[in-house]
Amino acid sequence: MSMPGMWEFPGGKTEEGESPEDAIKREIAEELSLNIRVNKFLAAAHFLNRGRDYILKAFDCEIISGKIDLKEHSEYRWCPLSELKNYQFPQPDIVIIEKLGFV
Repeated sequence: MSMPGMWEFPGGKTEEGESPEDAIKREIAEELSLNIRVNKFLAAAHFLNRGRDYILKAFDCEIISGKIDLKEHSEYRWCPLSELKNYQFPQPDIVIIEKLGFV
């Protein structure tokens, strides 16, 4: 899904036989060069893209090791949750933000 000018949470698709927790660990390692621990599931959002149904799952994670090295993105931001409303996100990410009460 192309989202020029928008911010998004890092992550990606689950591969065959992979748990959502393992997928987020792999995706964060691939996209950001970080090793993370997945602490707990937070929320989910359903959406359609090009006729396919997807479920975006958000997890509370912590960095175990590594230094951010962007592989697929041009920039990143750490910001207080209260500031998320200042950024433009795609609709599935907005649903997660709303479900977590950060809007």
